[in-house]
Amino acid sequence: MPTMLVSVEDKIAGKPPSPKYQLQLPGDRIKVRDLIRLYVEDQVERFNLRRPDYSSRLQSEEERILNPHRPTKHTQQRDCDVEYENAVSAFSSNGFFLLVNGHQISDLDEDISVKSDMEISFLRLTPLVGG
Repeated sequence: MPTMLVSVEDKIAGKPPSPKYQLQLPGDRIKVRDLIRLYVEDQVERFNLRRPDYSSRLQSEEERILNPHRPTKHTQQRDCDVEYENAVSAFSSNGFFLLVNGHQISDLDEDISVKSDMEISFLRLTPLVGG
């Protein structure tokens, strides 16, 4: 099955877009839910590679006891399946929009025709303060 590289952009309402990058999609058609899964897998892999590795820090036993590393949500390894379920839930409740070549896609089961000049945008919304 041939694969195709497409351009992907993350946008957060009210902030400048992050740099575009390439995502590899299998075949010439893909369902929205499968596109979201591939996107989430890619994002989780990028996140897990960037997170700090505290295990390689040289510390004495005493220092480790006095200053133990406590994982936070920013340093814990992410799970693809959990993040995928969160993403599907967010998509279903309009937590983010999916734009393909500038057109909004709203159905998880919609079939998208994959083309090399395709531009995909994940537009995340931020809730209003106090509302």
